[in-house]
Amino acid sequence: VLGGQPLTPEVLAFRNVRLDGTPVTVVANLGEEPVTLPADLRVLACSGRLHQGAIHQDTTVWLA
Repeated sequence: VLGGQPLTPEVLAFRNVRLDGTPVTVVANLGEEPVTLPADLRVLACSGRLHQGAIHQDTTVWLA
């Protein structure tokens, strides 16, 4: 579950911790359907463009 939304097998999501202790969530969408970003996290980096708060196909985002 990511931001209350169940994940499909095409979405890889995991949480890591930076050296300063800040949690970072990484989400990769490998499927065709967009994945809505959690509203409570900010985007640190993105491998592609985001559209209307969604992660599109073949895009990875790093969130904190």
